[in-house]
Amino acid sequence: MKADTVGAGPRDEGRRAEAGPHMAVSGVGLELAVADESELQAAAGALGRYLAPGDCIALSGPLGAGKTTFTRGLAAALGVDPGVVTSPTFALLHHYHGRLPLCHADTYRLDDPAELWELGLADCLAERQAVVVIEWAERLRESLPPERLDVTITWPRPAASQALPAGRVLQAVGRGRRGQELVEAWRQALGLGLAAGGRADARAGP
Repeated sequence: MKADTVGAGPRDEGRRAEAGPHMAVSGVGLELAVADESELQAAAGALGRYLAPGDCIALSGPLGAGKTTFTRGLAAALGVDPGVVTSPTFALLHHYHGRLPLCHADTYRLDDPAELWELGLADCLAERQAVVVIEWAERLRESLPPERLDVTITWPRPAASQALPAGRVLQAVGRGRRGQELVEAWRQALGLGLAAGGRADARAGP
């Protein structure tokens, strides 16, 4: 994984073209390419170390993109066994207890996504005692808290002859002051933490 800043000069563009997976950073956003599920979880774990009670992570992306895999990486950083984290598609709302409590919600099968508020999501957000992760958050877009981190997970655009690749592209946008703080903390963690762990040759931009 290589880190570059958005708007780099021609010389940096040439280096980026050779680098393969990379991280790009703007003022309030971040784009990260990961090679596989293990890197996806590692990237989530890097973010998870900076989360605090009351933080909200709004996950979007197509079916199978890796939203629950990402949540497992967050969970591990929060002291929750990632092996017990499953998609809340049927239970709709899961609560896990670790170093920090984790509230994991999913709107995919709800006819009316607003029902999730009645099932306890509103309490999770209002009490600010847990980290809240919402899958298919785009279905609640108008009701989400203004202070949050939006993370969209997609596949890289494949060549016409290729099947969907194993890698993923993560796009994160910080909403409000806390969301922007999380983007900056995540950038620092990806630029330093993953490289220190031997998973990436990351070079944080200015």
